[in-house]
Amino acid sequence: MKASHFYEVEGVEVNTLTAEIASKDFTVHRKYLHELNLGKNYDIVTLHQVLYGVPDPVTLFTEIHKVLKDDGILYVNTPNADSYAMQLYKGKANHLYGYTTQNVFCKKSIEALAARTGFRIKPFRTEWLDIYLTDLMVFLEAPEVFIHKRIHSSQDMRIILDVKMNSTRG
Repeated sequence: MKASHFYEVEGVEVNTLTAEIASKDFTVHRKYLHELNLGKNYDIVTLHQVLYGVPDPVTLFTEIHKVLKDDGILYVNTPNADSYAMQLYKGKANHLYGYTTQNVFCKKSIEALAARTGFRIKPFRTEWLDIYLTDLMVFLEAPEVFIHKRIHSSQDMRIILDVKMNSTRG
């Protein structure tokens, strides 16, 4: 892992198989964050393609706030509810189809979540074009059987949040 060359890397993973694989490269805590007593020891927390599968994002952000240092950063990468694919494919967009999706966020909902949990958004951007010619052809020819392919990247939001200095959360 490149990050381990620059940082002391730790992770939280409750899936046994995934935790076992990750533990080859860095320390893995095999409990939910709210079950750990980690203290305000972390500079950065990343949620890469995790947030949409979390049933209670308010609690998760609140727990993350408790482990971040006062100048800490939370990096979030998650599907964008306002993406072109979501608008075009509607209920058949890949992030609305499947058992793991609990929440899909747009810029406004991420801003509200951040404000509610003691974070403020630094840069906010969307990335990736999420409409591919192959998907579009199938969608137009057979919309009744179409499901936006999971093999392609969707237009994701990349958000960096930092701890509000005068926040009472935590």
